[in-house]
Amino acid sequence: MYHRKQMFISIATIRSQLDLKYQGKRFYYVFLVPMLVLAIRIEVEVIFKNSYPKFFSVEIHEKIAMKQINDIITLLIDPNLYFSRFSFFESGREAINIKCQKAKQTQM
Repeated sequence: MYHRKQMFISIATIRSQLDLKYQGKRFYYVFLVPMLVLAIRIEVEVIFKNSYPKFFSVEIHEKIAMKQINDIITLLIDPNLYFSRFSFFESGREAINIKCQKAKQTQM
């Protein structure tokens, strides 16, 4: 339990430092934060799969556990789902601008 709390505190600290450093920067909201969220998802998956290889060797266990893990990451880091996608691949300029404005509003 301690390690999970410590990991969350570390992630939150890094995120708040980056928020202050890149406050108002479009690059931060459009590219950097989604990359960080993706990296966190990958790292947590690797940590769990390496820690519990026997459990994750069963396909249904892996599907359910990874769904639960990703849901928790989303809830803690990106509850509004602003950063769980690379919008520049999927959206036009206007949609990206709206995303940036919404992200800035939730940060304040």
